[in-house]
Amino acid sequence: MLDSAIFQQILVPFDNSDASSRAAQTALQIAAALGSQVSFAYATTEFTNQEDTKRTLEPALILARSAGVKVDTHVINGYTQSIAQAIAFDADDSGCDLIVMGTHGREGLERLLIGSIAERVTRVAHVPVMLVRPVQNAGRYAPRIARILVAVDGSDSSHLALLTANRLAHALGASLEIISVIPDVPFTVAYAYSDGGYLPPFGDDRYASDLAANSRAVISKALGALEQTEPKAVLVNASSVPANGQRIAGAILLAAENLHADLIVIGTHGRSGVEELLLGSVAQGVSHRANIPVLLIRPSKLTTANKT
Repeated sequence: MLDSAIFQQILVPFDNSDASSRAAQTALQIAAALGSQVSFAYATTEFTNQEDTKRTLEPALILARSAGVKVDTHVINGYTQSIAQAIAFDADDSGCDLIVMGTHGREGLERLLIGSIAERVTRVAHVPVMLVRPVQNAGRYAPRIARILVAVDGSDSSHLALLTANRLAHALGASLEIISVIPDVPFTVAYAYSDGGYLPPFGDDRYASDLAANSRAVISKALGALEQTEPKAVLVNASSVPANGQRIAGAILLAAENLHADLIVIGTHGRSGVEELLLGSVAQGVSHRANIPVLLIRPSKLTTANKT
């Protein structure tokens, strides 16, 4: 099912590691659903000849032929800049609107160190970045994306994440799970509410009630936004999720596990304040620990996702 609005040119830095192979499978699945083209790139700071490049990229081309996706290959040279900057520049220069990359690559002579590079790319890229980690039980998650979880907090970035997740769910025939985390009441806030009296952490019912009401309002706003958006997702479920003593990132990851999600979509800049819905730092925590792919959406970077 095609959706011409998003992700028509996908860049996949590839080093033939388990992580980049899994990233390639994920990118190809999305490309097949969206009718996109994939560009596999061998990123290196060292000289490479055609034979080395061909040998490294051939497994990706085999995957692409099986998926029936149109692809091209090239080398990204990081001679005069960091690999992360070179990847981000390559995406801009080639008109790619999504970068999909593994978070742990091969070390050694190639010096690809994709683990740290991936994090840097998320900071400097002007397009959404999907991070894919290798996991021992990879068969549990890959390659089909059947359920997408999107975390919302009412911010502009989470709105873009919601619209993007909706389009992907429609194109992939996946269900869409929308969650808003109800953070625990910070101890300092509970202490203030009690006028200096002793309260256990997270113990103030009045403030907790406000946080729960805010989460429900965020969910209601998200559902309202989807009602005004085309295309409609195949199936939408929405819920407020209590943190239960965890940080926001941990609550999102637990929800993803409980809901059997195959992809997490999250904005990288959320609302600040006592709610601690800091999706900027939360997104980093989620991407560091997730065993499933994480798609990071930054404000104003995915303008096409807002077209209806």
